[in-house]
Amino acid sequence: VIIVLLTSLCQSWQIRKAEEDASFLNISGRQRMLSQRIALTAATLKDARFPDEKRRYRKQLESSIKLMEESHRQLFQDSSQSAQRRDVFMGPAHLNARVNDYLALATKAIDSDDRDLHHQLATTAADSLLLHHLDQIVAIYQKESEAKVFTIQVCQHFLTALLLVTVGVLIIFVFKPTTDLVSSNLSAWEDANTELTEFSYRVSHDLRAPLMSAIGVTAVAEDLILEKDLEGTREAISCVTTSLKRASTTIDDILGLVKLRMTDEPVSDANIREMIVEAVAMMKDTPDGERVNFQITCDEDVSVKTRPVYIRQTIQNLVSNAVKYQDPDESQCDVRIQFESNEQGHHLSVSDNGLGIDEAYHPQLFSMFKRFHPRVSSGTGLGLYLVSKNAEALQGSVHYEALAKGSKFIVQFPSLGA
Repeated sequence: VIIVLLTSLCQSWQIRKAEEDASFLNISGRQRMLSQRIALTAATLKDARFPDEKRRYRKQLESSIKLMEESHRQLFQDSSQSAQRRDVFMGPAHLNARVNDYLALATKAIDSDDRDLHHQLATTAADSLLLHHLDQIVAIYQKESEAKVFTIQVCQHFLTALLLVTVGVLIIFVFKPTTDLVSSNLSAWEDANTELTEFSYRVSHDLRAPLMSAIGVTAVAEDLILEKDLEGTREAISCVTTSLKRASTTIDDILGLVKLRMTDEPVSDANIREMIVEAVAMMKDTPDGERVNFQITCDEDVSVKTRPVYIRQTIQNLVSNAVKYQDPDESQCDVRIQFESNEQGHHLSVSDNGLGIDEAYHPQLFSMFKRFHPRVSSGTGLGLYLVSKNAEALQGSVHYEALAKGSKFIVQFPSLGA
């Protein structure tokens, strides 16, 4: 009991520390973005011609300065916890003074039309030392977080080993059913811990990558604005928008996964055809859905006792994948959705004539954060993982069939409840 309690406390502490580290890692990354946004907004404010524009950009500039000040205050206070970070803030790098000077300069720019002042602000924002030290803070946070994870993992492995020894003693001196139960719980805990570790790492990576890309393009946009290259600026803003949409998609999928874990939906009647038609209508409204021929095989009044949220999400994910991974060389994309019931239960299948999935990837199909066509779609790699978890929640299963041309996914599940 003591060992299990210690393990639970260790895992709880790990989750809490991971949340704290992720928060400060995001704040430190945001500082770099804000340093560029402030200069860009100030330049836009200077060139604004109309009073409404000036008020809007002035408000944006004030908001960015206030957010950067608050973020800097939090990071500076937290720097006392780390000799490396304290050295960057207060040592020869003088990051604390650099940031405060930059914020003071930005505050002056709010109500000033002095071109020299705005030029100085832009030059300071592009200062390689300022950007380097802001990046250095991000890197230190990441390195310290990885070190903490390693230390926690060592503790967890030690506790796991100790627990295994205890289980061995119980096997020898107590009775078999108890040891079987402990072993089963341990296996489930290890799987959950592995999944949590992978999830934390991939979420950090998949959110940081588009944000860092947006930050870099923002710096380019600043130069383009100074050069009065309107077309180039539009392209840069479009790239920033794409990166932020990618981050938004990742967040939406993560929220979907969290919702799945927390959902305990009661059993009720679900009209499967309505759900299929709804998913098809959603995809027809997208650019990828314009050339898709949907074929639906499902009775009009078919009703199933199940948990509707899992069925709806499964259908939407499978139909979305079939459309996203269509073969552009085909004259037409065919997506076939079939549903039928028999004595063994219910069978939902979605097949297409798209790109298919290479056989080498089949063992990883339903794993978390796995992408099999990164050049075709910028998905998060959570879609099929969610489908498999939905099937488990429905007490069913999902499997994949490689077609001569395209793919076929089959979800089987029983009726639930009375």
